[in-house]
Amino acid sequence: HKSVHTAMTLAIIAGLTVGLIGFIFCRPLLKMMDNPVLDLATTYMKIYFLGMPFNMVYNFGASILRAVGDTKRPMYFLLMGGVLKVFLNIFCITVLKLTVAGAAIATIAANALAGSLCIRTIFMDRDKFQMKLRDIKITFAELRQILFIGIPTGLQQALYSFANVIITTTVNGFGPDATTGVAIANQFDGILYQIAVAPSLAVTPYVSQNIGAGNLKRVKEAIRKGIMITVMFGATFGSLSAIFSGQLSSIMSDSPAVIRFSQQKMMLISSTYFICGINELMGGTLKGLGKPIIPTVTTLIFMCAIRFVWVYLIFPLLPNMTFLYAVWPIGWLLSIATLSIFYVAEITKLQRQSAFECSDTTKDILR
Repeated sequence: HKSVHTAMTLAIIAGLTVGLIGFIFCRPLLKMMDNPVLDLATTYMKIYFLGMPFNMVYNFGASILRAVGDTKRPMYFLLMGGVLKVFLNIFCITVLKLTVAGAAIATIAANALAGSLCIRTIFMDRDKFQMKLRDIKITFAELRQILFIGIPTGLQQALYSFANVIITTTVNGFGPDATTGVAIANQFDGILYQIAVAPSLAVTPYVSQNIGAGNLKRVKEAIRKGIMITVMFGATFGSLSAIFSGQLSSIMSDSPAVIRFSQQKMMLISSTYFICGINELMGGTLKGLGKPIIPTVTTLIFMCAIRFVWVYLIFPLLPNMTFLYAVWPIGWLLSIATLSIFYVAEITKLQRQSAFECSDTTKDILR
């Protein structure tokens, strides 16, 4: 009860804070990235950040529902929001002629719908949550536990985004066609990313539950099966995306130059996204083992620092887009190797502790 109310209070505060900061600073940040369509991008981002509280409420609300095993309704709510977003995009852009502002408004409306449905579900389900307006407040004991996992995880995602900003800034230097082409590729890569990382989202709570139950065998089995599922789906859909990158890109643009830039990214990144999925799965496993800081540090080193080095020292030696994108799979592989070392060390330690506890129990029984 305390965790649910603390989480929702935090969602509201975080949504308002991030929304305000983003609204104020989006233009100078976009300008730092040498964005070639600065005015349009600023308009979109300012409207988008106004809807950040809805986005936060959905994410927190969906996490609460998933925590009690309700994984379906958050997906249904997101699907409803997605359908609304499609129709509003068409209406706002083609009928109202609002261009990027229309796209941003459609996004806010979709997030508002999904968030509202989550909140309604939590308030209505009195048996599990007992959500009450008068109890919405922060309880610091629960807040500390939330932040212990949340801050490293959030920082990890922020580092990913910051690292991508470095690449995007470099891409923008190739001109508007490159910017548009990569934006198109990102739409399809975003779908592949969700497919590739989905097993990691399931593995984290599964590992945590079985560590609590002392069942290390199921933990190791979850890792093996998680990797198999990630490779199976990630590699299959990634390969299809790479093979048909030209046809997929042509859906969103008829410019040969734009399509070429989109293909360059999709052919390398799409086909290797399953490696990213394995990296996320290993990081999620360590979070489930109670070690959330390790994935954050590896992200800082292999997703962020290495891209600085690559962009400013290595990329100038061979300045073409394919070579630029090679830093993604290289970083993922190095991160997987590092996370695997920590995973093996942690599992070995837990096995020894388990064996020691079993030995003590046996001695007590014999006495």
